[in-house]
Amino acid sequence: MKRGVLISVSLLLGALGLGMSLPTSANAATTIPKSMQGTWFYFSGDEDPGLTRVVLKDKTYDIAFGTFSHGKFVKKWNNKQPLKLANQLTVNKTFTTSKQGKKLILKTKMADWGLITYTYSMKKGHLYQHWEKYDGGFKNAYSSATFKYSKLAHPDKYLSDVYKKGLDPRV
Repeated sequence: MKRGVLISVSLLLGALGLGMSLPTSANAATTIPKSMQGTWFYFSGDEDPGLTRVVLKDKTYDIAFGTFSHGKFVKKWNNKQPLKLANQLTVNKTFTTSKQGKKLILKTKMADWGLITYTYSMKKGHLYQHWEKYDGGFKNAYSSATFKYSKLAHPDKYLSDVYKKGLDPRV
């Protein structure tokens, strides 16, 4: 009898311990990996030359398109505040993360674009980004190419040099 009670108590304590170690919505969000943190730039110069800037911090995310004026980045697209890491999405305010191997899956919900899933990975000191958007109302899926972002010591000088030389640095 004592042995049966002891086994039951052991199983109960084991089950409680297992239950506490399973992920819950309260601890599902983590942080951005240190290797991906920082300010990253991609030249986006089709019809409106400029840079796409991604700023990844441990618990914030900001993506915007813009140019430079007097040495400061001026947003032309997405002039909202940086998004904060959370366990659920709030339009224009939060983002969520998950991991898929070495890749970071980041989700946002923006008023003008809807739900976007970004996949970020690192390779040879560069941040690679791919995004997907599913428009449920029209049953359409949109998928980007893979963009290669770099850390630039002087992004305003880099963009100025690109304009002067008429180059497309993506080639």
